[in-house]
Amino acid sequence: MTARDPNHNPGLAALEQRLAEEMNLLELPAKPWRVSRQQVKPPILDVAIIGAGLCGLTAAAALKLQGIDNVLCLDRAPAGREGPWLTYARMATLRTRKEAAGPALGIPSLTFRAWFEACYGRQAWFAMPLIPRQRFMEYLVWYRQVLALPVINDATVTRVEPQANGLIDIYWRSPVGEARRVARRVVIATGLDGLGAPQLPSLAAGLPASLMAHGADDIAMPLLAGKRVAVVGAGASAMDNAAAALEAGAARVDIFIRRESIPRIDKFTGIGSQGMVQGYIGLPDELKWTLMFEGEQAQIPPPRHSVLRVSAHSRAYFHLNSPLLSLRPCTDADAGADINAGADINAGADINAGADINAGADINADADINAGADINADADIYAKARTHASTRADVSTHAGAIEVTTAKGRWLADFIIFATGFKVDFDARPEFSPLRDRIRLWRHSYQPPAGQQHSGLANSPYLGEHFELLPRPGREAQDAVISNLYCFAYPAVMSHGKITSGIPSISEGALRLARGITRSLFVEDGQYYLDRFRAYDTPELLGDEWRDADQQQEFFSV
Repeated sequence: MTARDPNHNPGLAALEQRLAEEMNLLELPAKPWRVSRQQVKPPILDVAIIGAGLCGLTAAAALKLQGIDNVLCLDRAPAGREGPWLTYARMATLRTRKEAAGPALGIPSLTFRAWFEACYGRQAWFAMPLIPRQRFMEYLVWYRQVLALPVINDATVTRVEPQANGLIDIYWRSPVGEARRVARRVVIATGLDGLGAPQLPSLAAGLPASLMAHGADDIAMPLLAGKRVAVVGAGASAMDNAAAALEAGAARVDIFIRRESIPRIDKFTGIGSQGMVQGYIGLPDELKWTLMFEGEQAQIPPPRHSVLRVSAHSRAYFHLNSPLLSLRPCTDADAGADINAGADINAGADINAGADINAGADINADADINAGADINADADIYAKARTHASTRADVSTHAGAIEVTTAKGRWLADFIIFATGFKVDFDARPEFSPLRDRIRLWRHSYQPPAGQQHSGLANSPYLGEHFELLPRPGREAQDAVISNLYCFAYPAVMSHGKITSGIPSISEGALRLARGITRSLFVEDGQYYLDRFRAYDTPELLGDEWRDADQQQEFFSV
């Protein structure tokens, strides 16, 4: 079942009519107020948005509601496949509760629920416990269409170049060739890998690409049928990848977990509220750091249903307290006699074998696509990861294997999946190389106390109150243009809290972003608006609405 054309679906047509009426009542979108003073062709964009998934579309919609319509979104994916929903998201349903308003921006008829009931009926809504990921992608396609958001698909951004005059050049390639536009503001809405790439442990460096993948790669799961699969990590992404491999017919799946026990409590759920959404940005750096550091140490457990989806298979084996010691490409013949290739090690281990990351993986809080982070639909996968995915797809023809060694023994795997999160890494993002040595990171602004050092957090961008990047200390004057770029992606979590890590608070984040851009554009053009103020001469009154008593022939005086 797919979302229906409103011309053939009375329910959807009625919803779109209701949406138009609601927006009319709210006087939305606001009238365009940006007046182009540029005669260049093509015109300078007010805002370019890199990414057209959940964050990118919501940002574009929020800007449109503010009266900023000279906007363009760029996404490397084909239309209808933006974000992770139809590629590396392998959960059956979203982890967010279905009632979350998501990107609706305060407009009832723009919610997922309104769309779903229009397409599938209210009874289907009440019968559905959680949102199937395919339905959410259909909703985002409708969201883009009904709001007429401007997107160029199949467009891979190759360079973002700030200029001394405050403008930003953005280059991309597509099937029709190379292109360039100039923008006054650029929003980076590239999802989980935002300013970096998928994180792989150093042990993976010696493995053939055809034997391994990151959990964010577009893995051809059917080719894992009959294979021995190892999964490193045990957060939500690890569970989803393990389940997908098992459901594809993997002979066995061994899940290697560093921790002795599995986190059972999501600490962030305990403080989730509008206070957290609106207030986190105002916390002192010390409290922000402590919250995120302790959250990283505690880790977020995978959803119970995600773990049960794995443990339902007798071919799944959870290896607790099993950090990797080595990974070695080999064949079954040279692996050694004591290999545990088929041993039911830890077969009876607690099925809640979740929430962990690969030993030594230094990643940002929740960057294992855990509880909520996975549903940021803007994860525009790093180009290298997509290239690797295409080579890894040929796993069925590879004769080799991987010897996995932990303190508990050795195992053989035909394929290994690293569910080890993402990292900020400008070396992995050549399109952002002009920003590499110019943007302020947390390590430039805050030094944690002893015992709280964390390079993943320290390398997160240190953002302003509206998601703007900031120049490094001492370079504020020469690099002021850096603040014309905005990070509305997962790396913003350290500065703004969990607004950009999932669906629930994405509207609040997009409105914060849009209001900041609105203010900055207006302030930048302050003199222009003063000139418009002085030149404005359209009369409100015509002069015939009253009579001047001094000009009247008849009047009384005392």
